[in-house]
Amino acid sequence: KKSLIESNNRKSFQECCILLLDYLATVNVDDCEECLIVTGPCRGSVFIRDCKNITVFTISQQFRSRDCINIDVFLFCTTKPIIESSKLMRFRSLTLSYDKVEASLSPFINNWNNVHDFTPDDVPNFEICITVSSQLILYFFTYI
Repeated sequence: KKSLIESNNRKSFQECCILLLDYLATVNVDDCEECLIVTGPCRGSVFIRDCKNITVFTISQQFRSRDCINIDVFLFCTTKPIIESSKLMRFRSLTLSYDKVEASLSPFINNWNNVHDFTPDDVPNFEICITVSSQLILYFFTYI
C-alpha cells in the first residue's frame, strides 16, 4: 500500500484534519505539520514519520514514529509503541468506543503506556500522560 501522502499525490500536509474512519491494514503518515489525524482500527501498523506538531488518535496492532517532534498520541495499541529519533512525544490512552473485533484487535490488550524508545539519547523523549479515566482503570485492576 502507498503511504497517506503518496496516495494523495501530496508531498506534505499542513494544518489539515485527516480522518480515516474505516478498518485499515496499515497507515503511513509522512511529513505532516500542525495536523489532526484520526484513524479507525488498523490491523497492522500505524507509522508516523517526519511529522511536527500533530495530534494522532489511533487504534492499532503496532504504533511507530521516527523523526517526529511535538506529537500528542491518543492510542490503543496491542503491542508496545516504538519511537525512534523522536522528541516531545506525549502518549495518552485512547478511550474511544470502536468495534475493534473487526480489525482482529482484542479490546483487553492495550499497551499504550509501554513505550519503547530506540533513540540513543539518555534524555526522556516521551511522556506518559495519565487521564482520570486511566487512573480509575489502573486503580481497579490494581486492587482486584
